[in-house]
Amino acid sequence: MKKFILGVILAGLTSFFWGAFYWMGPITANTFKTQEDDSALRQALLDNMRESGTYYVPNTGNNEESMKLMEQGPVALIHFIREGRSDNMAPSIVLGLLLNIFTALIIALLLKIALNKLNRYNRRIGFVALIGFVAAFYTHMSSAIWWYHAATWTIIQFLYDFTVYVVSGLVLAAFIKPE
Repeated sequence: MKKFILGVILAGLTSFFWGAFYWMGPITANTFKTQEDDSALRQALLDNMRESGTYYVPNTGNNEESMKLMEQGPVALIHFIREGRSDNMAPSIVLGLLLNIFTALIIALLLKIALNKLNRYNRRIGFVALIGFVAAFYTHMSSAIWWYHAATWTIIQFLYDFTVYVVSGLVLAAFIKPE
């Protein structure tokens, strides 16, 4: 049980630090587009969105006008926080670390369930990588299809999610193995 818990914690920490490298490193350097007049766009958002939430532009009516506006563009999915947010990253860092540890726990439990068929290290890594591939592929491809996420964003998100599983699998496979 100690090895199981240690493996989960180390996998959570490893994937957390991998995420920090991934999102602050060169891989994602050109992921986000910038606009020329940040102030004007911010003011337009404040003038037109009365509360925090997720907005779809144009409004999502199934009428002829909405369909015409969709075809004309622009189309946007906007996650909006009207009140702003603190630049203190500590709460996000703590929650992110807990998410990584909890995800490692779920992966570890799946490994335990399938362990009798995963008697070699590379098979255990492959099992976790396959779970990660399916989860990341479905999640991000469906976002590209249904919410029109840009190809670059979809690929960057997919690669991140998939590699988190691979990194977790590398650690967990060393700790969770047949007795």
